[in-house]
Amino acid sequence: MYLIMLIKRLSSIPHIPTSHSYGLKQVLLSNSETETHITQIAVTELKQGETADGHSHPDMQEWFFVLGGHLQITVNGIPHICSEGDFIMIDLSEVHELHALTDCRFLSIGCTL
Repeated sequence: MYLIMLIKRLSSIPHIPTSHSYGLKQVLLSNSETETHITQIAVTELKQGETADGHSHPDMQEWFFVLGGHLQITVNGIPHICSEGDFIMIDLSEVHELHALTDCRFLSIGCTL
């Protein structure tokens, strides 16, 4: 059974490496903290030039909301330049790559289907 309410302060969450061996993230919610299909909600920081190579998830959608900086997200070979305030959804099995054009920060949400 899970708590009815969960409160975290971003400033108290440690930075940990991402699973793609680039950047650092602060996990706001992990799959072990919820009974939903959410795999993770995290704030990720990439330094200029860092890249998460192309990959896909056959059973997961991902959403990215750019909080700052400029991030190139290439989806199925088509590059999209994202800046603060931009939102992008990656559907099941879409090949996507993230490349930091500047230092950037974004919220990422993953959900299995």
